[in-house]
Amino acid sequence: MTAGTPGRLQQMQAYEDAICWRTGHLAEPCSGCDASAEVWCDEHACDLKLITGYRLAVERLAGAGQ
Repeated sequence: MTAGTPGRLQQMQAYEDAICWRTGHLAEPCSGCDASAEVWCDEHACDLKLITGYRLAVERLAGAGQ
């Protein structure tokens, strides 16, 4: 185990928690979204971008421990 492992694991968990929260937020009904056409309101479009960024960050942190 490297010296940075505990901090890295905490960061990864924080990103995973954020991914779960934002994914749940996407599942909520929204009058601004058109699910049948896969058109997202600004807020949910931002959630999707953040989820993608969080997943990339988790992958980067996981790779840093190898």
